[in-house]
Amino acid sequence: MDAKDNSCVCDLIARMTQETFSEIDSDIIGLRETDENYSAMWQDILNLQEEYPIIKTLFNNDGNITLSADEHKVFLRYFDLKYRTENIERLHIYFQGHTDCFAYLKRIGAI
Repeated sequence: MDAKDNSCVCDLIARMTQETFSEIDSDIIGLRETDENYSAMWQDILNLQEEYPIIKTLFNNDGNITLSADEHKVFLRYFDLKYRTENIERLHIYFQGHTDCFAYLKRIGAI
């Protein structure tokens, strides 16, 4: 592949990324309505943030913060939920990428 072909591919990738990211991002938000497990974890995250304001303080404060044992357990639970929801989101993006790639290859007659 020469430099001209390579730049064309890079331009295509950039266009596809810019044009489809907001659509994929809104699909992830749609997971709250379509995936009961994800929705429940997301609601738990929101409930923890509301019930324990220390969570927001941990992310928005640059000073020293001390946690009680209970707050520490809640914070660990919060991080576990965030990790699990982000894994579901990454998996969704991964499979969406495969779906989009397959559709594109089919459209150009490569498969």
